Amino acid sequence: MEALGMEQKGAKNKPLKFWAWMHPHVGWSDARLEETLAQLKKSGVDAVLFLVYNGRKAFYESSVLPVESKELERLLPIAKKVSLELHAWMFSLICNVESVIENHPDWFVVNHEGISILKKQPYVAHYKWLCPSRKEVQDFLLSIASELAKVKGLAGIHLDYIRYLDVILPKGLYKKYGLVQDREYPQF
Repeated sequence: MEALGMEQKGAKNKPLKFWAWMHPHVGWSDARLEETLAQLKKSGVDAVLFLVYNGRKAFYESSVLPVESKELERLLPIAKKVSLELHAWMFSLICNVESVIENHPDWFVVNHEGISILKKQPYVAHYKWLCPSRKEVQDFLLSIASELAKVKGLAGIHLDYIRYLDVILPKGLYKKYGLVQDREYPQF
């Protein structure tokens, strides 16, 4: 791919779209949301990836997840009004949903020492990762994506953290976490 905004190889005269990520702003007025989205559009942004699930709570009407607020439903008509595509962006395998932790501890990854990530998180406390090879986890993620797919006006669904957790962090983070990672260690 060439420089941002240039044509894609193999896609004649089809310019790239410009995207922006957006976190929920619970408590913002509709007017403030509209002003923000209009400014994004005016700046050349074509689509917004809106965080609808942060691994803990949903920001849309969900029957699967605990709901913080219905920000997606508020944002959809505003995005349409200012001619922005709105896409749902969700954390996938990071899961800090209390009911899942309590009722399904077997859904979570286990390190090479045999210790569940629920008992010992590497790096940071919110790193509670579901195991993607478990059918129950796949079904859980599919149920979230399925209910999002039914939301009218939503242009797409984007999965973040759809991988196993980091076994070796970038060297720039070693000092921050007090690590030496010159090879794969079983606790990670």
